[in-house]
Amino acid sequence: MKKEDINLSYTRLKRRNLKTACEKCGGQLKSVRSGEYRCQKCGATEYDDFGRIRLFLEEHGPASKEEIVIATGVEREIVVEYIKEQRLEAAKTEANTNCVICGAKILSGTMCKDCAGKKQQGFATGQVAQGKMRAEHLKNLKKK
Repeated sequence: MKKEDINLSYTRLKRRNLKTACEKCGGQLKSVRSGEYRCQKCGATEYDDFGRIRLFLEEHGPASKEEIVIATGVEREIVVEYIKEQRLEAAKTEANTNCVICGAKILSGTMCKDCAGKKQQGFATGQVAQGKMRAEHLKNLKKK
């Protein structure tokens, strides 16, 4: 792994507010579930950025990115990153993330189901170049 990759990984971890030590007693935190940590010394529960988002959504149901940012204090870029990583799904009324290949509106990830399927199929047939997939998709759109 390159030094730049290590620095980027550390920056991303720090930016996401991942927890390692208890804020109350300094004890070691153990992950309970994604984004939630419990202190092994005093039993306090702490949340990183993802945990705060998850807790908010569990209590309030579906919300827009802006509602999540305001309610949790998590940066908008981090919320968008979680959507691209498919850890969160955008509210159906806010599907403003686009497929990187065809540009279709998607709720999470980086590709729509059609393009992801074609890409997977491309791996099997050896046609993994996204340019070919995009050209084929655009040609199919013109036919419709």
